[in-house]
Amino acid sequence: AISACVKSGANRLDLGKRTKEAMDFAYEHDYSSSLELRFTGVCAARRQPPLLPAEVKRLLETEKQFTNSSDTDVVADLYRRFFETVAAAATTLTFRALDWGDGEAEQLAQALPRFTALTMLDLSNNKLSSVGAKVITEAVQSGTAVLKSINLRCNNLGTEGWCAIFHALRD
Repeated sequence: AISACVKSGANRLDLGKRTKEAMDFAYEHDYSSSLELRFTGVCAARRQPPLLPAEVKRLLETEKQFTNSSDTDVVADLYRRFFETVAAAATTLTFRALDWGDGEAEQLAQALPRFTALTMLDLSNNKLSSVGAKVITEAVQSGTAVLKSINLRCNNLGTEGWCAIFHALRD
């Protein structure tokens, strides 16, 4: 959850994807990029929207198991403190080209109002529809952040989604 908040998509790696076959293919077929780019291309991990502390606590209680059950509260509190610190200070969130759809937009919309210093949000090159545009717009309007820039280019917003954005800007 922490790395999804702070790492850019290409810098969050799943080393389990670094199989011999995947690496051989990348090194044999991609002559245009550096070795580092080929490696990150193979191992790039899917990045989820930031999770609210209550959701992380729920996941820790229901899907994770600690040897000492009191560790659940300790880890949940560590994440809560991390999230509150990052959300209060982050001025830019970049979620470009992550293959996000409306489900991820809805998840992000739950967290966005907590990002009170946010001035730039980049959701370009995803798969958001008018539904995703509306939930993001509503979240931005309900929060206290003063966005100066939001990038939604190269999504599937359609006329309805762009109209929702333009109405929000007008209001």
